[in-house]
Amino acid sequence: VYINTKGNSGMATAGSGDALAGILGSCIASGIAFEDAVLNGVYLHSAAGDVAAQKLGKKFMSATDITKHLRFVLYHSFHQQHHQ
Repeated sequence: VYINTKGNSGMATAGSGDALAGILGSCIASGIAFEDAVLNGVYLHSAAGDVAAQKLGKKFMSATDITKHLRFVLYHSFHQQHHQ
């Protein structure tokens, strides 16, 4: 059992599940093991939602806001891994 502690109430918006499905599909298509792809996809989606909420607020967040902030999460995740 895995528990994701990221994410926020602003992510309960139309299209958020579609954004998650797209992120999961991309992770799975990348060729990594299925379980790792799902875990990474869920993390990326929720972390991008947290960044969007920090920058824009939760009240009027959209699924597009989540996907737009995915780039920020990917950039910082990449640089943390390669600068340790």
